[in-house]
Amino acid sequence: MNQQQSTPDVWSDVEALEQAVIERLEQGTLRVPPYPSVALALRQLVSQQNYGLDEVLKLISNDPSLVADVLRCANSAFFGRGTVTSLQQAVGRIGAQQVTRLALVSGLTEAVRAPGPLAAMRRQAWEMSLASAAICQLLAPQRKLSDESAFVAGLLHDFGWMMAIAAIEEMLARDSTAPQSSEGFWSAAIESCHTRLGLALAARWNLPDLLRDAIAYHHHPDPTSPNAAYVELVSISDRVIELLYARPLVSAENLASIPQLKPAECEALARALPQIPELISAFASEPQGVAQPSLLLSPQSALLDGFRPLDLSVMQLRPRKCGPFKMLGIAPHGWVMKGREPLPEKQLVELELATKPHALRLWAKVDLCIRGSGDGWELECKPFALTGASLQLWNELWRGAPQAA
Repeated sequence: MNQQQSTPDVWSDVEALEQAVIERLEQGTLRVPPYPSVALALRQLVSQQNYGLDEVLKLISNDPSLVADVLRCANSAFFGRGTVTSLQQAVGRIGAQQVTRLALVSGLTEAVRAPGPLAAMRRQAWEMSLASAAICQLLAPQRKLSDESAFVAGLLHDFGWMMAIAAIEEMLARDSTAPQSSEGFWSAAIESCHTRLGLALAARWNLPDLLRDAIAYHHHPDPTSPNAAYVELVSISDRVIELLYARPLVSAENLASIPQLKPAECEALARALPQIPELISAFASEPQGVAQPSLLLSPQSALLDGFRPLDLSVMQLRPRKCGPFKMLGIAPHGWVMKGREPLPEKQLVELELATKPHALRLWAKVDLCIRGSGDGWELECKPFALTGASLQLWNELWRGAPQAA
């Protein structure tokens, strides 16, 4: 007698969840975002080579969000620190070609800011895409490659992650029985299908072969491909990002562990990486809409090793000013603090620690945010892309804290 096999539960079986996402793609029910209209108009204008600055400004002015993003970027260290107060000055500083790239980023960022049960994963995936775009743009001139093509390749090569998360959230919206699961569970399903989803985006947008190859082959570069140089660049950026998210500071010596990087490239990247948080922050904001319960299981504390008590006031400066928070303790690679309001998990934030005689400003990742006692919140944060000077101050702060009894 044949026994009927049970259907795997998509919320407990990685392969079943992956297959459910692929079925949405094959059935045409998976949402593929449109190419941002202002970015498309700018790209068409700039490609004519005989455009005027007034035409560029007119297109940008029709999109208030893009105006704000361009101004923030123009004032960031990534594009040369300095006060820019008008859109005309901003475009003059960073150039129409770069504005076209930023218009693509700005247009896609709106989807990142939407609430959802996997919002924290979506936010981190987008931040990594921005970091990849910046790294590819920085390395491209040294390899005599187009910095524009490199930037877009870095930005879009993993956009299938964003599409997979959106598809899973649409499924979750119709199934209230889905339990919380670890980030590892969700990531395993997304990793298996994100390339196919990215290629579906490339087909819908009619992207050139260079970008299709970056999406298809960045995990397994083919040296015989005509676009091998760009695929290698994207693959390198992924390795750099692994270091960036694992260490408070990435040095030239750390980067030398990536065999495809030349010594001069390691030195240049080590100097530039501390500027990347400002580019990411230019497109970051608090999640929009009504917050939804997260279906990500909270990770275990990562700060038990070397933890020392420390009482210090902390303020958030960007993406918005809030606080104060009270630091409770510090470890070599992070700290614990509490406050009256939550911060989104996996968000990159600029903070000011009230150290003496001078306050220490640094970028950090919010690794954990959970309800504390009473009406407060407890958070774990990790320093991100420190400079050599700020790392020295951080180490002095940790070493100066009293050892726990």
